[in-house]
Amino acid sequence: MLTYNAASKEYRGVWFDNISDSGPTHIKGDWLEETKTMVFTVESIGADGETRRYKIVEQFPDEQRRVATTYLLSGDQVVKKMEVAYVRTMPCPARIRGVFNELAGPGKK
Repeated sequence: MLTYNAASKEYRGVWFDNISDSGPTHIKGDWLEETKTMVFTVESIGADGETRRYKIVEQFPDEQRRVATTYLLSGDQVVKKMEVAYVRTMPCPARIRGVFNELAGPGKK
């Protein structure tokens, strides 16, 4: 779940995954319009009780591509852990009804 807090002008959210063994992962992020980039700070508590912190940078070079880079934040160290490049293969799901109508063919809803 990711929401926008208009008062603080930041995105906040939570999710559950295989790293957040002791509760949800907490997310805070900002959208940088000039570079079309989302920058998130992600924090969770592992099974050992230690806090895990990550920085995720998602760049949107154009409507069809996205590059997500994940960094582990450990003390004063920043370690690149993963980079994934995405290419859109279908129209945005926000237009999903139109996609299903197109797949169904003319006159079918």
